[in-house]
Amino acid sequence: MSNPDDGWRDRTETWTTSETVWATRKDKTTSEGDEVNQRVALTVTEWTIRFTTNVSVQNRVKYGTEIFYITGIREVGRREGLTLVTEKRDNGTG
Repeated sequence: MSNPDDGWRDRTETWTTSETVWATRKDKTTSEGDEVNQRVALTVTEWTIRFTTNVSVQNRVKYGTEIFYITGIREVGRREGLTLVTEKRDNGTG
């Protein structure tokens, strides 16, 4: 991730793809709530991938056009795989 200046002294968040991996997706929960005066849907999803040391909670998961923020990482077995616990927030604007 980088935060380049857009010329108006505003920062624009940009990301690059670091790895593309196969994963198993399991949607766990979906809930709705109010956040800063707008309705927000929160989806918790778990992704199981092969073991790697190249992932942290600072990364994100992109699936199609959806973006999931990593909130937790659990090791599966003894370095057999990882379960990434993610959240996707949708405020209905896009």
